Amino acid sequence: MDAYTRFVTVYPVKTKHKDDVNPLIKRYINWTERQCTGCKVKTMFTDGGG
Repeated sequence: MDAYTRFVTVYPVKTKHKDDVNPLIKRYINWTERQCTGCKVKTMFTDGGG
């Protein structure tokens, strides 16, 4: 969830393995930074994946 807009993005994954998750994180960051010219993702929080 974006803390400012409360916009939520969901990517379903088969496993929590890094080979499945890391490409989706990169995809999300790229998409987010394209939405706002000059904006960069500075911090990303997760629930720890447990």
